[in-house]
Amino acid sequence: ARRVLATHPETTVVMITATEAAEPLAAAVELGVSGYLYKDQPIASIATALEVAGRGGLVVNHDLLRAARSPRVPRQQRRPLDTLTPREHDVLAMLVDGLDTRQIVRRMGVSHSTVRTHIQNILAKLGVHSRLQAVAALAEEQALSPIGSRCALAE
Repeated sequence: ARRVLATHPETTVVMITATEAAEPLAAAVELGVSGYLYKDQPIASIATALEVAGRGGLVVNHDLLRAARSPRVPRQQRRPLDTLTPREHDVLAMLVDGLDTRQIVRRMGVSHSTVRTHIQNILAKLGVHSRLQAVAALAEEQALSPIGSRCALAE
Protein backbone atom coordinates (compact mmCIF):
# COMPACT_ATOMS: atom_id res chain seq x y z
CA ALA A 1 0.00 0.00 0.00
CA ARG A 2 2.86 2.35 0.86
CA ARG A 3 4.51 1.85 -2.55
CA VAL A 4 1.26 2.05 -4.50
CA LEU A 5 0.17 5.27 -2.81
CA ALA A 6 3.65 6.78 -3.08
CA THR A 7 3.85 6.20 -6.83
CA HIS A 8 0.12 6.60 -7.64
CA PRO A 9 -1.48 8.81 -4.98
CA GLU A 10 -4.76 8.98 -6.93
CA THR A 11 -5.22 5.22 -6.52
CA THR A 12 -7.84 3.93 -4.12
CA VAL A 13 -6.39 1.18 -1.92
CA VAL A 14 -8.52 -1.27 0.06
CA MET A 15 -6.61 -3.76 2.18
CA ILE A 16 -8.11 -7.18 2.82
CA THR A 17 -6.66 -9.00 5.82
CA ALA A 18 -6.85 -12.15 7.90
CA THR A 19 -5.37 -10.53 10.99
CA GLU A 20 -7.43 -9.17 13.86
CA ALA A 21 -4.70 -7.00 15.32
CA ALA A 22 -5.46 -3.31 15.75
CA GLU A 23 -1.93 -2.13 14.93
CA PRO A 24 -2.06 -2.91 11.18
CA LEU A 25 -5.40 -1.06 10.95
CA ALA A 26 -3.88 2.04 12.52
CA ALA A 27 -0.87 1.80 10.19
CA ALA A 28 -3.14 1.38 7.15
CA VAL A 29 -5.16 4.46 8.09
CA GLU A 30 -1.94 6.45 8.52
CA LEU A 31 -0.84 5.35 5.04
CA GLY A 32 -4.06 6.71 3.59
CA VAL A 33 -5.82 3.53 2.51
CA SER A 34 -9.52 3.84 1.78
CA GLY A 35 -10.54 0.53 3.29
CA TYR A 36 -9.53 -2.27 5.59
CA LEU A 37 -11.61 -5.46 5.63
CA TYR A 38 -11.54 -9.08 6.78
CA LYS A 39 -10.93 -11.48 3.92
CA ASP A 40 -13.72 -13.82 5.09
CA GLN A 41 -16.46 -11.29 4.30
CA PRO A 42 -19.07 -12.38 1.75
CA ILE A 43 -18.14 -11.29 -1.76
CA ALA A 44 -21.20 -9.02 -1.87
CA SER A 45 -19.92 -7.13 1.18
CA ILE A 46 -16.46 -6.77 -0.33
CA ALA A 47 -17.96 -5.56 -3.63
CA THR A 48 -20.07 -2.97 -1.81
CA ALA A 49 -17.04 -1.83 0.18
CA LEU A 50 -15.03 -1.42 -3.03
CA GLU A 51 -17.84 0.66 -4.56
CA VAL A 52 -17.96 2.91 -1.48
CA ALA A 53 -14.18 3.33 -1.45
CA GLY A 54 -14.21 4.01 -5.20
CA ARG A 55 -16.64 6.89 -4.60
CA GLY A 56 -14.28 8.38 -2.01
CA GLY A 57 -15.67 6.76 1.13
CA LEU A 58 -13.75 5.09 3.91
CA VAL A 59 -14.64 1.45 4.64
CA VAL A 60 -13.49 -0.44 7.69
CA ASN A 61 -14.91 -3.69 9.01
CA HIS A 62 -16.92 -3.00 12.18
CA ASP A 63 -15.32 -5.94 13.97
CA LEU A 64 -11.86 -4.54 13.22
CA LEU A 65 -12.86 -1.14 14.60
CA ARG A 66 -14.27 -2.78 17.71
CA ALA A 67 -11.04 -4.77 18.16
CA ALA A 68 -9.02 -1.59 17.82
CA ARG A 69 -11.08 0.08 20.56
CA SER A 70 -11.45 -2.82 23.00
CA PRO A 71 -9.09 -5.12 24.91
CA ARG A 72 -7.82 -8.02 22.84
CA VAL A 73 -9.71 -11.29 23.31
CA PRO A 74 -8.15 -14.27 21.53
CA ARG A 75 -10.38 -15.68 18.79
CA GLN A 76 -10.55 -19.13 20.42
CA GLN A 77 -11.93 -17.61 23.64
CA ARG A 78 -14.76 -15.69 21.97
CA ARG A 79 -18.24 -17.14 21.86
CA PRO A 80 -19.76 -17.43 18.38
CA LEU A 81 -22.47 -14.90 19.29
CA ASP A 82 -19.75 -12.38 20.15
CA THR A 83 -18.62 -12.42 16.50
CA LEU A 84 -21.98 -11.14 15.22
CA THR A 85 -22.30 -7.50 14.25
CA PRO A 86 -25.06 -5.42 15.87
CA ARG A 87 -27.20 -5.72 12.70
CA GLU A 88 -26.66 -9.49 12.65
CA HIS A 89 -27.81 -9.61 16.29
CA ASP A 90 -30.93 -7.67 15.26
CA VAL A 91 -31.63 -10.10 12.42
CA LEU A 92 -31.09 -13.11 14.69
CA ALA A 93 -33.54 -11.62 17.20
CA MET A 94 -36.11 -11.30 14.39
CA LEU A 95 -35.50 -14.92 13.40
CA VAL A 96 -36.18 -15.87 17.03
CA ASP A 97 -39.44 -13.94 16.75
CA GLY A 98 -40.34 -16.11 13.74
CA LEU A 99 -40.09 -13.42 11.06
CA ASP A 100 -39.39 -14.52 7.51
CA THR A 101 -37.06 -12.68 5.11
CA ARG A 102 -39.82 -10.44 3.69
CA GLN A 103 -40.89 -9.37 7.17
CA ILE A 104 -37.30 -8.65 8.20
CA VAL A 105 -36.82 -6.58 5.02
CA ARG A 106 -39.88 -4.47 5.89
CA ARG A 107 -38.91 -4.07 9.55
CA MET A 108 -35.30 -3.08 8.80
CA GLY A 109 -36.05 -1.02 5.69
CA VAL A 110 -33.25 -2.64 3.70
CA SER A 111 -33.07 -4.74 0.54
CA HIS A 112 -33.82 -8.43 0.32
CA SER A 113 -30.19 -9.17 -0.58
CA THR A 114 -28.96 -7.26 2.49
CA VAL A 115 -31.11 -9.40 4.78
CA ARG A 116 -29.98 -12.56 2.99
CA THR A 117 -26.36 -11.50 3.47
CA HIS A 118 -26.94 -10.91 7.18
CA ILE A 119 -28.55 -14.34 7.51
CA GLN A 120 -25.72 -16.03 5.60
CA ASN A 121 -23.18 -14.29 7.87
CA ILE A 122 -25.08 -15.43 10.98
CA LEU A 123 -25.17 -19.04 9.79
CA ALA A 124 -21.47 -19.00 8.91
CA LYS A 125 -20.36 -17.35 12.15
CA LEU A 126 -22.46 -19.70 14.29
CA GLY A 127 -21.35 -22.72 12.24
CA VAL A 128 -24.89 -23.83 11.42
CA HIS A 129 -26.79 -24.58 8.22
CA SER A 130 -30.31 -23.31 8.84
CA ARG A 131 -32.23 -20.53 10.55
CA LEU A 132 -33.67 -23.04 12.99
CA GLN A 133 -30.17 -24.21 13.94
CA ALA A 134 -29.15 -20.56 14.47
CA VAL A 135 -32.08 -20.00 16.83
CA ALA A 136 -31.26 -23.28 18.62
CA ALA A 137 -27.59 -22.23 18.95
CA LEU A 138 -28.72 -18.97 20.53
CA ALA A 139 -31.01 -20.82 22.94
CA GLU A 140 -28.24 -23.24 23.88
CA GLU A 141 -25.71 -20.48 24.44
CA GLN A 142 -28.15 -18.45 26.52
CA ALA A 143 -28.93 -21.52 28.61
CA LEU A 144 -25.20 -21.90 29.30
CA SER A 145 -24.53 -18.18 29.77
CA PRO A 146 -27.65 -16.03 30.00
CA ILE A 147 -25.76 -12.78 30.59
CA GLY A 148 -24.12 -10.67 27.93
CA SER A 149 -25.98 -11.51 24.74
CA ARG A 150 -27.57 -8.77 22.65
CA CYS A 151 -30.26 -11.15 21.42
CA ALA A 152 -33.02 -12.28 23.72
CA LEU A 153 -35.19 -15.29 23.09
CA ALA A 154 -38.89 -14.54 22.78
CA GLU A 155 -40.87 -15.61 25.80
